[in-house]
Parts: sequence; C-alpha cells; structure tokens
Amino acid sequence: MRIFILILLLPAFLYAQHIPVLEGLSGQELLTEIKNQYRPPTTLGYSIARDTLFRNILAVNGQLKCLYTDYSINLNPNSDPSDNAFSQGLNTEHIYPQSKGAENEPLRSNMYNLYPVRENVNSDRANDPFGEVPDNTTQWWYYLDIKQKTKPTSNIEKVQRSRK
Repeated sequence: MRIFILILLLPAFLYAQHIPVLEGLSGQELLTEIKNQYRPPTTLGYSIARDTLFRNILAVNGQLKCLYTDYSINLNPNSDPSDNAFSQGLNTEHIYPQSKGAENEPLRSNMYNLYPVRENVNSDRANDPFGEVPDNTTQWWYYLDIKQKTKPTSNIEKVQRSRK
C-alpha cells in the first residue's frame, strides 16, 4: 500500500521542483526582461489607486488605520477617501520611497507600495530604512494620535519609534 501511495504521489513531487525563469540573464538585461514580462500595461493612476486602496481594500467597517501607530479614522462613504483621510491627519506612505525611484508610474501607484499613515509620522520617518530603533537613539515615540519625546510607560509594545 505504501509503495502504491508513493508511486501515486511521485509525479506531484517532480512537478513541484524549481523551474528556472529567465535563465541565463543577469544585470541590466535581466531587469529589462523582468519589466517586459511582468510590468502591468496600465495602472489605475495615483489618485484612483489611493482611493481604491483606502475605501475598498484597507478600510474595515469604514475605518482606516495608520500602518505605524494604529491611529484610525472613520471614512465618510460620501467623500473622496484620500481627501477624507488627509483632512483627518492620514496621508500616503510609499514603502519604497518616491525619491528612490517610485515617483513615476507604474511604481508610484503600485498598491503594494502604498499605506495610510499619520502625516507627522510619515514626514519624521523620511526615507530612513525600516528597522528596529534602539531606545537610547529614539527621538520620537508614536501611538494612536500621540507623539512624545519620552519613552512611554504603557502600551510600549504598540508604540512606534522614530529617529532622524
């Protein structure tokens, strides 16, 4: 019986093996071919991408949350989602910075790269790399709508830190 099951499953194991993609290419030639084969022909555009992301993908029960601080807002269903978010202190973070190549389409409106964040956290974070900031070098601590210079005494596991 074991041999029968092994023979039955063997094709699945063989099929699941690695299949090379763009074999033999490297450097700029590889990057060019990746773009040619995987870049979408069109995008929604930045404004529509943000509105779609905020209202239809990231909002839960009409609430939109900051990626970094858990600060949340209620989106007005009758308003433009990104304008409504901006009026309540949330703007859009490009996880891969616009200044490092995401300022043009299609990268600028790539929804995998866009997140709602508190405006001051986004500007304080600037283009610093993501990573853990040691407590002794932390300049600002953020939680919900709070920004403070001193280390919090509660909710420390939820607080985000920033260093300039």
